[in-house]
Order: sequence, then C-alpha cells, then structure tokens
Amino acid sequence: MKLKLIAGALFALSATSAHADVIITGILDGTFSGGNPKAIELYVSGKETFGEYKVQRSANSGSFTTNISLSGEYENEFVYLVNSSSVEDFRTVFGTSGDYANVIANGSFSGNGNDAFRIVRIADDVVIDQVDFAEDGQNTYQDSFLYRLNNTGPDGGFVASNWSAINNNALDGASAEEMRAAVPFGSFVTEDSPTDPTDPTDPTDPIDPPVEEITPIHDIQGEGNSSVLNGFEVVTTGVVVGDFQGATGSTTLHPEQLSGFFIQTTDANADANPLTSQGLFVYCANSCGEANVEVGDVVTVSGTVDERFGMTSIINPKTTINGTVETLPPPATIDLPVSSLDDYEQVEGMLVTFTDTLTVAEYFQLSRFGEVVLYEGERPYQYTHTNTPSVTGAEAYNQSLALRRIILDDDANGSNQALFEDLNVFFPTPGLSTGNFFRGGDTINGLTGVLDYSFSNWRVRPVTQAYNYSFEPSNPRLVEPNEVGGTLRIVNTNVLNYFTTIDNGASVCGPNENSGCRGANSALELERQTAKTVSALCAMNGDIVGLIEIENDADNNAINTLASELTRTCKKQYNVLNTAPIGTDAIKVGLLYQDTVLPIGNTYIIDDSVNPAYQDQRNRPTLVQEFQEVSSGESVIVAVHHLKSKGSSCSSTGDNDLGDGQANCNLTRTGAVNVITDFILNNVLPNAQTNRVLAIGDMNAYKMEDPIMAFKDAGYIDLIEAFNGDNAYSYVFDGQRGYLDHALGLNMETVVTGVTEWHVNADEINLFDYNDDIRDQGEASFEEEPDNTNLYSADAYRYSDHDPVVIGLDLSAGIQEPVRGDWDADGDVDINDYRGLLRAIQRGETVDIAFDINDDGRITTSDARALTRLCTRTRCAAN
Repeated sequence: MKLKLIAGALFALSATSAHADVIITGILDGTFSGGNPKAIELYVSGKETFGEYKVQRSANSGSFTTNISLSGEYENEFVYLVNSSSVEDFRTVFGTSGDYANVIANGSFSGNGNDAFRIVRIADDVVIDQVDFAEDGQNTYQDSFLYRLNNTGPDGGFVASNWSAINNNALDGASAEEMRAAVPFGSFVTEDSPTDPTDPTDPTDPIDPPVEEITPIHDIQGEGNSSVLNGFEVVTTGVVVGDFQGATGSTTLHPEQLSGFFIQTTDANADANPLTSQGLFVYCANSCGEANVEVGDVVTVSGTVDERFGMTSIINPKTTINGTVETLPPPATIDLPVSSLDDYEQVEGMLVTFTDTLTVAEYFQLSRFGEVVLYEGERPYQYTHTNTPSVTGAEAYNQSLALRRIILDDDANGSNQALFEDLNVFFPTPGLSTGNFFRGGDTINGLTGVLDYSFSNWRVRPVTQAYNYSFEPSNPRLVEPNEVGGTLRIVNTNVLNYFTTIDNGASVCGPNENSGCRGANSALELERQTAKTVSALCAMNGDIVGLIEIENDADNNAINTLASELTRTCKKQYNVLNTAPIGTDAIKVGLLYQDTVLPIGNTYIIDDSVNPAYQDQRNRPTLVQEFQEVSSGESVIVAVHHLKSKGSSCSSTGDNDLGDGQANCNLTRTGAVNVITDFILNNVLPNAQTNRVLAIGDMNAYKMEDPIMAFKDAGYIDLIEAFNGDNAYSYVFDGQRGYLDHALGLNMETVVTGVTEWHVNADEINLFDYNDDIRDQGEASFEEEPDNTNLYSADAYRYSDHDPVVIGLDLSAGIQEPVRGDWDADGDVDINDYRGLLRAIQRGETVDIAFDINDDGRITTSDARALTRLCTRTRCAAN
C-alpha cells in the first residue's frame, strides 16, 4: 500500500539488489484453437540486453535446430516469448498490464507438449538455462504448463527437480479466466544476491549492538494500493492470524497451501487511521518449515516488502516466535456492498467478518480451485434476464454486482489439489460428501477469515482453528418436479453429452466418424451417467421428451440405448422419433415419446437446406414433429432447438460480443430464429392438424435477448415467464442465474396448465455428476474426482448442467372449430392469411384442399382472392 511518509520512517531501510541473468521460468501450451496461446516466460534478474541471447527449440525431443531471436533491454522483470499467431490469445488470457506488456512475438516459436527449449549466450555459445522434460517424444505439458520452482536456476543443462511438472491436459476446457488463474506466470521468486559489504570502521568508544528498528504493519501498508516501502528491508511484528505454510501428509491441509502466513497488529499497537490495514502476508516459500508458526503466535519478521500480485507481503523472511496470545485480534467488519473495491485495501491481510447474510452463487471452481462465490442478499440474475441489452447498462450492472461479491477460497492456490494429493474437497468443512454439501442459494452467516488478494480478486481464506465454515440449507432439494397439471407432460432437457461411444480422445464420433467424442470416458462412467439420467427422466414422466446434447451417431445407438433404459427402469414404453443423423456435428437434438401420443404427419429438419441464413454449421438443426394425444385426439407441434453458444466464436462473420450482455453469436442465433418461425408458419402449420406450436430447447439466450424477442415478434409467448415470472432460472454462469432452456408457445394460451423448472442441476456442485476417480485416456484432469471421498449417487442430482423444464398441457381445453381461410392458424382471417396462401400457390407448394375457397375443386390464385371475402375485420386488417 502507498505510505504517507513520516519523519524517520525510512531510517533503517535499504533496497535490495540482484545479479544479472536470464532464465526460463515457465512454458504454456494453451487449449484455445491451435493449442494457443503458446508462450515461454523468461525472467531477467538485473539488467540484460536480449540481443545477446537466443532461444533454441528441440522439436519432439529432437536436436536443438530452431533458433529464435530475441530483442530489447529488460531489467528485473518477466518477458514472454509468444508465438506470433497467438499474441491476441495471450493478451485475452493475461492482459497487457505490468510485465505482460513485455511480449516478444516470433513465428518460429512453437511447441506441442514435448518440445524442449534452452537459452544460449550468442557470444560464446554457452547454454545458460534449459528445460527438457520429454522422453522418447512423449508429451509432458500438452494442453498444460510447466513452471520453475522458486529460488532455482539458471541451471545450464536441464535439472528436473527444479521444475513443477503438471499433468497433460490440465487446462482442457479452461476459459481465459480459468487459464489465467491456473497458470502461475509472474509468480517466480528468486533470492537476491547480497551486495558487497562495506569495510567497517573502528569506533572511538565501544557501543552496544544497535536494536532493530520495528516498522509497524500499518506503516508498511499505508493508505494506498501499494507500499512505498516496496523493495526495502523491514522488521515488523504481529500475531499470526492465518497459517498457510503447508502440512505434508495431512488429509485436510494441502501440502503447499499458500507457502506463508498472515500476521496482524494487536489492538494495542494499531494506529487510529481507518485507511491503513493492520495485516500483512509473509511469503516464506521454501523456508516455511524453519519458522513453523501457528495461529496465535506472536512473531517478529524481517524481510523485504513486496507487492506479490497486488498483495502487500514480506518475502525472504526470517521469523522469530516471541510468544502466544490466547485471543486473536478482533476481526474488522465488512458490510456489503462496499462503496468501492478499493475499500478492501483498508483491511488487506487482516481478520475480517462479514455482517451480511451471504448467499452461495457459484461453485463451478470448487473442485479445481476450492472457490465458492458469495453475494450479499439474493443470488443475482444475468443482466439480460430482466433488462433490454445495453452496453452501458450491462457495464453498470456488472460493476454493481462486484461490490456485493466475495470469494470464499480454500487454503491453497494450486489447481486440482484434491486430485493430486488425495485430499478432501475443502468446503463445506470438514469436507464435501454426499451427506455434507451445499447448493446454490444456501447461505452463510458471520463469515470470518483472512482477507487475501490473488488472481485479481479479493477472497477470504479460512481460519479453521478459530472459525466455522458451514452453510445454512436455504434451498433444499426437491425429490421430483412441482406439479404442472394437465393430461400431457412435455419435458425439455439437456442430457450433458450423452454418448454411448466412449470418449478416449480419438476423433471417431459424429455421423462422419471424424469428430471428437464427448461424455463418458469409460464404460463405468457411461453406466453412472445412464443411471443418473434415467433417474431424472423417470421422475419427470414426460409423454414427450425433447433431448439436447445427445450423440449424433450414424446408427442412433445413443438415443436408442437411453430409450431402452427408460423403458426398463420407468416401466413405461419410451419410443424414439427415428431420424437419420441430424447435421454434421457430434451432438444433436432428439425426441422420445411414450405410447400416450403418436407422431403424425411429416418430420421436419430446419437447417441450411431450408434457408442458408440458418447457419447449421453453428446452430444445430432444429427438429419439428406433430404429436397426437391418443386419449383426446388433439395434437401439438413440438420443435426442439439448440442454438449457437455464447462462448463460441463467430468472428468470421463479424458476430462478436458487443458488450451489451448478449455475448458472442447473437446475430447468428437471432437469424436462426427468424428462419425457424418463418418455416413453421409457411411450411409446417399449413400441413398440420393443429395451430399449436411448442418451441423448446437450449436457445443460448436469456429472456430479454434478441432471439427470444424474435420468437415473441412472431406471436410466441414465453411460457416460463408467464407461469413463473422473473424468478425462473435453469442455468448458472459466472455466479448469475437465468434461463437458456425455454418453452415458447404459439396459440397455446388455453391449453397450458403449468410450467416448472426442476432445479436438480444448476444448483448442484458439479462434483456430484457421473465422473469417477479414475483419469481415463482422453479425460481432462479436472473431470476426475477425488479418491478420498465417494461423491457419486445414482440419483437425478447433477445429471446435467442445465435444469429441465416440464410443461403440462390439456389439449382438450378451449377447443375451437378451425376458421375457414385461417392460413396462419391464429384464429382469424386477415391480410397475412391472404399473403401466405398466395405465396404458397405462386411457389407451387402443396396446399390443403381446405383452401379451395371458391369450391371449384382446385387451388388457384382465385382462391386467394376469394379468401379476402372471409376476413374477420374490415379491409382484412391484421390484429
């Protein structure tokens, strides 16, 4: 933090110096398209001219034959050698601030998980440093990274013990934010070389040795965001309020933890300035064991002030334990929302307690990073759940959310620690299990811990020696969905990539058997996935079931297997609406139905063959089928959709994220909706026995976004909104709720009896899914589950990541005789019916004989003119 200088405050402080060298500290093989970003992190200790060095690459464990030129002059900073094609991806992940601005782009630099690199001084051809983990060409950091241990190097040749080797595929599926959090670029620390001592002079008279000057923690912290003592040596004292040094062999503590501890000034020694923090982090790295402090110890620490990733800290410490206190300093109180994120600086590194009830909003990173995102008050919704898309509105909304948000983090910064170290998942304490868990919407009161800043976020670290970390069950599980009434139940469900082809990393899926597979990575995982999915579908008892993310295999084995298991387990016959493979993607939409209904008429696939504006290389083709209820004889048209995702790239068509809350590919999704509604109006309805249409599926759009407005403009009603208002949600992303999974009805007002979302997925921790504790071939590291605890149950909870929607229908309600001449089946005759009939006749389309308005036994343009005599309103005005 910035310090208001007081007289004599810098009296005994001296800046450290370092010897000059260039070393390799990290390698990244990213997981974006093309394995980007690809980067090498170099650390310069002292001042170096890079033109005097070169990097050499050994491809696939071969010879060092590729020379990569360097340029520029750097001093005590990190520099990043980045493949020219991945500079933008590198900036997307890491930004451009600080040392991340030091990018050397080079087209010759590449790497694929088994390449070696070394730094060579050009003048004498001496190898300064080298990293070479690969043996016999085997990948060691594919879709992953390597990082040097602190205080090591340069090594000349390769020294494996100086490196932390993470598994291949550790970054599989990681977003830019997740990649930045996982890759420890910029964290390498090296011990500075001591300066040559000055020859002492003899004193004229003997004197006592000088007493070390104590610099209070609040003077080190100061009032600003960084300390003016950064880089100076200090001596300070405080009480240990958080111990994160690590504990080898523990089943509840990570072996490395944060490699340090937090100290705080006692009340008696605190200043009266509310703008200065009384806490500090001591980073002891590889020397933690020398102190072995515990919570409550009173310590004196000498070392160098350092802004470690924005957290004011002491590095290279020497620690003396002076005694122990029985009572820790009282926590500072935080009342959310804060007025500014800078308010946290005033209590950085201190014990804090939150006065508000905090609600669990996000838990996706619990398994990988031990994080739980909490909000003051209720869980927030996505901006476009209740707001019209707007750049300024979305920005202001997200800024306001940040002031209500805090992360509860575990005791370590590593990824997948519970997997690699066979530990328990940290939260809820004393460890996650099938009997000890929390859900989205649960709450925690009086949250107390140490306030830490890392990975660009403020977070609370647990002090389990003094405080409890349990949650109040404010959002209990439902064993079955709420009742929706009616005589017919329609289910809309995502089945989380249900594939019967095992995913072992080979590209053998899709109708052309050249796409990557998804879903289960072993026969056991498929068995577990099937059991959970069937349990959920039996409980929902859908007469018609729309499936999203089912395998698009050539022989329909996946959907047939699921239907057979449903028939066997639910004791009811489930049938498959048989189609050829739909589209070319590895996944498709599908339809199952019980014997209570019969498919009638044509089966329609809406794709680019209907209209190229659909863009079926992005949007999955839509499946449309009319079903007749056996008991009533009435029918309904069901259309199942899966539109392009928000996280996908549509940059080739200029359809990028505009920052208005709709994310990428909004125009792509909206264009598809316009094709869908037009096709149903002009091709499906004229050949159907009903005018009722139910559009279900994953639209990848929240309820105020353009694709949903396009449905509404075509006359569709948002049935979820109509029955549940603004409180509905089926998906959680970035700690915010909303529904991507829709039920939109055309001419359905009188027959819908109820709509509900069954919150068995979005509110559940993803560790409860079907994955097991074996990392199979082709499986990403974060999909593996911990060995210590069995978190699997053959129940519905977390069978997918989207909540299902259940719609109740009574097709006998409000039955009306069809209106002659009503081409668009909206209950009246107007100019739209005239235009629709005329267009169909002119195009030579097949038209039902019911539109032989002049009764001459044939369909001609004369019938369109005759239709105008049947108009409901004067001049055939549309309502």
